[in-house]
Amino acid sequence: MKKNRVLPGAQAASIQEQGHPLAQRQDIYNANIRNRRKMLAGRTSIQALLDELTEKKYTMKVTEL
Repeated sequence: MKKNRVLPGAQAASIQEQGHPLAQRQDIYNANIRNRRKMLAGRTSIQALLDELTEKKYTMKVTEL
């Protein structure tokens, strides 16, 4: 759900409707953060984006400030 930008409160409500009454917003938030850190693998968001664009063979020009 996080990739679809669903807020933790809405994620918790959906999970609770599916029969998991103990799911809380903070649990969902923490799981989303763990998944984000795993996806980034120690890189910044910009580094991850540049890596993904490079993998997909997009042409870009990167300049340093």
